[in-house]
Amino acid sequence: MTLNPFDGARWTFGAEFVQHFLHKASVNSDVDGEITSTSVPFSKLSANAMLRQRLWEGASLWGGARFDLWRFDTLPTADGGEASRSIANVNPRVVLITSPTPRGTLKMILARGFRAPSVYELTYNDGGVTHVANPDIDPETLYSTEVEFTQGLSRELELIGALYLNRINDRIEIQGEGVTEDPQRFDNIPGELWGLGAELELRRPFARGWMLSAQYAFQRTADGDLSGAFDPHNAITNSPIHLAGGKIVIPLVGRALRLAHRLVFESGRLDRERQVTDPALLADVIFSGEAAGLPLRYSFGVRNLLDWRHDHPAGDEIPDVRLRMSGRTFSFELSAEL
Repeated sequence: MTLNPFDGARWTFGAEFVQHFLHKASVNSDVDGEITSTSVPFSKLSANAMLRQRLWEGASLWGGARFDLWRFDTLPTADGGEASRSIANVNPRVVLITSPTPRGTLKMILARGFRAPSVYELTYNDGGVTHVANPDIDPETLYSTEVEFTQGLSRELELIGALYLNRINDRIEIQGEGVTEDPQRFDNIPGELWGLGAELELRRPFARGWMLSAQYAFQRTADGDLSGAFDPHNAITNSPIHLAGGKIVIPLVGRALRLAHRLVFESGRLDRERQVTDPALLADVIFSGEAAGLPLRYSFGVRNLLDWRHDHPAGDEIPDVRLRMSGRTFSFELSAEL
């Protein structure tokens, strides 16, 4: 719902309710058969509000918040019992938008975000042999500030630059040795994670017939104090420092057929043995479109066209230090809207 209560004001409100009636999981062994079986139906309620006020010509202030509530009736506990739980989270955001140049837009953003624990993280267990459930995990929280500037270079091209700083608390990670005396469990860990970075993009918006974009991003994410963000000893695993890429979307037959091509370069990622994986160059070519007069969408193409063999670091819960990513993959997708 959107309201315009007075001149220069725009208020937007929204809400959503989702009920998961069925959510079952089981753990099985080749020797012992089924070890555990759980059923965890749950519901989720979300509500948000965003208020915009025009301050003067070319400047406006946005302020709002989002509320989320999860309700679980039967969560398994570490001692083999069951417990109900509600998880609530409120996240505000403030944005100042100005136009310091005739074709430029400056955005300054302060926000709080979150990542709720998944049902898997809350409930996974194998009866205490190597892993126990932990229904008391709290959401991860993220405090972020960002400055973004968009400058129109011509009627066709835009240049966008951004700087950001993030602080992440209450991270969810696996704890424990994975033995009966000290089984593993998902839990919030103390300490802060700092991320800072810069992004640059040159693009031609899709609304003008075809779209072209070239991007580069630099980021460092590290454990501990912000002052140690550039210390290699504080770097976290599975976090590339450099990302670059380009994409182009060309209408071939109106809305019936479009060609999309993406090329992405990723620098190496640190694994848990403090070794860096090889960089990767990934290319995708996808054709997509809509059937005229019918509620059908389709796409087909090739992902990782160059068949680039690359690895990603694995988490502590997986014996392998690295996992091999998929090579050249052919895809086809058909969807209908009723």
